[in-house]
Amino acid sequence: MNSRLAQYQAASKVFVDREMLDEDVIGIIVSGSTVHGKPDKNSDIDIHVILRPDCDYRERRNTWINGIEVETFKKHPALSLHTFQPIVIYSAPVIFLH
Repeated sequence: MNSRLAQYQAASKVFVDREMLDEDVIGIIVSGSTVHGKPDKNSDIDIHVILRPDCDYRERRNTWINGIEVETFKKHPALSLHTFQPIVIYSAPVIFLH
């Protein structure tokens, strides 16, 4: 594994571990070049945070973890899952997508 990919995967894990502490979160989808194994110097990490169905808010934000930009979208399951087709499922509830 190249060092850039390892850095992106480590940043993804930091974000996921932190978000899973939120009781509103029922799942997390990581997508983009990090999942494909081809991040370049301009890549960010795209993460979709799936909220409980009874949550009435959504959120979009960008943050930085270990020098890597993480773009996040928090939303209701109905607004999230219909746009993705999972290719690899790791330990639930995190899904890495193609």
